[in-house]
Amino acid sequence: MLSSSSSNLAVASEMNMVLYLQETLSGVDATIQTVAGVNGTSSGLLAFGTVNVIDHVVTEGPLPSSKVLGRMQGFEARPDPKNTGFHMFSSIIFQTGKYNGSSLEIQGTNRFSLPQREVSVVGGTGRFRYAHGYALLDFLHKTGQTLSFKFNITFRQPIPTILHFKQYKRNVIKNKSIQTQLVTLVVEVSWKLWLSYNSCHYVTLLSSSIFPIYSW
Repeated sequence: MLSSSSSNLAVASEMNMVLYLQETLSGVDATIQTVAGVNGTSSGLLAFGTVNVIDHVVTEGPLPSSKVLGRMQGFEARPDPKNTGFHMFSSIIFQTGKYNGSSLEIQGTNRFSLPQREVSVVGGTGRFRYAHGYALLDFLHKTGQTLSFKFNITFRQPIPTILHFKQYKRNVIKNKSIQTQLVTLVVEVSWKLWLSYNSCHYVTLLSSSIFPIYSW
């Protein structure tokens, strides 16, 4: 489920998406593997000092059988001897649909003791460049060896400045409809007239309402 809206700061577009993570603990389809620790790769998955590499499945729905959207890849380390959580560094990589090839960068502490965990969105690529925000992680259920989590992500992206407009226009024309191309052309002409009238070379947009690329 995806939605977007204008930010109260009037300089960014806000987006929310709900994804689901499927973490398989063991077996041929395991999505987590210990690579370092006090006892090397034989260290316990949850032991202090353990480092795990992850390749979790990202799905559209809460069940492991739901449509696959991509992967969550990266690593996590256990920095707390009291066994309260992992510190994670990972990328949500979209591998299908209109966000195919784009990614969101996630960082923060996944605290097992909390009913809802919160981590940071620290960046992105492709359609999510310059993304910054937060993600809420909720455990849902266990199916066999697979743990299912709800990942509710909210982030903002800055509105392009006029210096980035040419690249923005190329992306719009490549990815959007004829109607959107016409709107983009009107915006470009309006900008040029405004700049000519005011003899100004740099303008930062103060509203995202005229940018259809953020209305996904």
